[in-house]
Amino acid sequence: MENSIEEGFGQMSVESYIERIEECVFLAGLSDADLLPALSETLSGTAAQWFRSNRHKFQSWEEFCRMARKTFGMDQYTYQQLLEQIRRRTQGRNERVAQYIIGLQSTLDKLRPQLAIQTQLDYLHGGMLPELQKMVRRKTLRSIDDLFDEAVEAENTILRAEQYRAPTQDETKAKKRQAEALQQISRSITQLQKEKRNPAGKPDGQGNDTQKKEFEKNAQSTKNTGDDTAGQSSSTNSKTKKTKEIRCFGCGAPNVFRKKLPKVCGKRQKQGIVETDITLNISQVSATRNTIPDEKNTTQGSSGKGSVQGQLEGHWWIKAQVGNHEIRNFYDTGASRTTMNSIAMQFARECERKITPIRGRMTQCANGSMSIVTAYVELPFTVGGITRDIRVDLMPDLWTDCVVGANFIKTFQARHNPTTNQCIIGPNNIPVPMEFVPVGPVTSPKIAAAGLGEMTQREREQLEKLLDEILQPKTGPLSHTNLIEHSINIKEGTKPIKQRYYPVSEKLKEELHQQVRDLLENDIIETSSSGWSSPIVMVKKSNGKYRMCIDFRKVNAISEPDAYPLPYT
Repeated sequence: MENSIEEGFGQMSVESYIERIEECVFLAGLSDADLLPALSETLSGTAAQWFRSNRHKFQSWEEFCRMARKTFGMDQYTYQQLLEQIRRRTQGRNERVAQYIIGLQSTLDKLRPQLAIQTQLDYLHGGMLPELQKMVRRKTLRSIDDLFDEAVEAENTILRAEQYRAPTQDETKAKKRQAEALQQISRSITQLQKEKRNPAGKPDGQGNDTQKKEFEKNAQSTKNTGDDTAGQSSSTNSKTKKTKEIRCFGCGAPNVFRKKLPKVCGKRQKQGIVETDITLNISQVSATRNTIPDEKNTTQGSSGKGSVQGQLEGHWWIKAQVGNHEIRNFYDTGASRTTMNSIAMQFARECERKITPIRGRMTQCANGSMSIVTAYVELPFTVGGITRDIRVDLMPDLWTDCVVGANFIKTFQARHNPTTNQCIIGPNNIPVPMEFVPVGPVTSPKIAAAGLGEMTQREREQLEKLLDEILQPKTGPLSHTNLIEHSINIKEGTKPIKQRYYPVSEKLKEELHQQVRDLLENDIIETSSSGWSSPIVMVKKSNGKYRMCIDFRKVNAISEPDAYPLPYT
């Protein structure tokens, strides 16, 4: 071994040798009986001669270490020199505090006898950087581990403080502008909630009937006003100059001020959305305005006679399977994502999918309204025999169960063919039928999906009526079957268990006997002379009546477990 004990090496060589030998013994798993005879092979020179002369005195490893330190240990002068070296040791400016503590601690461990813990803490704490000494209080330290943890934490704090950078003027202004923008958005949301709008994302043609009636009433008054104006203009044409005709900025109705029309008039048309939920009778406006036919929405029939008006305006619906349920989806190529109402939570539970909450995300719908998206979930959609996971945003106030958007179309590679009322799915060109629903006042509302949401009172009555027709109401006692029997297997060598009945009051005893008689009459139980007997327990129900139960705990204790246990909740 390189670090042999030789005369003149001093305490440093002895401690290095002992430390190295203890490491080897630990790794090899040697005992004192195996170690002591082999020590002569690790020594050389004077140390080897000393070991051979005193071999008979070493009964253990500890005794060898004590005599080796005594024989080859340092004198008082060398001890003082090492102690002075410890006093002068300080932490370097670029030295980490962990390296400083570990290095000085290894030197302190070489002193024999060793210094007290508090004295070692004084040397370690006094040699640290001044800024660390200010942050680590000496009075609170009880061990070297405490000093190590506190010093490293203080050093990390100083390093983080040195990396601090104050925000620039531009960054300060940007944060202020961002705060003002958030406040403006909050005020806009509050204002939108106060206004009476259609449900979120509801397409044109399914607006509020009250607004239709109000608009038609104003249009009728417009007709009457137009007739009177036309008569007065013809009689006074030669005397006065005709004034400029007033028209609504939103819908173009003549002689009607915007403030007299419903709120939706003008506001949506200004956003570039054509309204079809408000219809005007052409005859009501013809007195004051020439009607210009819409070439885009007017076409000739197959016979060449008559026009087909309003049949080119509508919406497309496609059926898809989500989990084990088939739903009818609104096909919207303008929607960036697929959206569902609260029905998505039911699908997520059935499909065992995780719902991820979203805080404060606003989405602008097709009619310009703002709605809140509360969460999103990945749901399995099946269309044309192809199943894919689609991210679905949860919008509680969505007007229909599901609106499929761009992510659905891209995932399934869907291509809409309006001529054949089909949607081509995937690279294999699988045709999936679609339904076109024209928009108009005669269009009857259709249910997008049924059976998954909360039932209305009318639906509940219809369901109960259907169940009464299919399932016969209960007219007799509890039925039973004798087609199968069940045996309880018990452990071998078990004797029959016979327990005494629990004492009950006279009132409960009469109720117990009555229930036993009823069970006997209905052939549910039968008399027995077996050696097994378990006590009866009468449990009171919420309606005040009693249920007869049997305490089978002792029987269960000696029963063999069934191969197919009954389900339990």
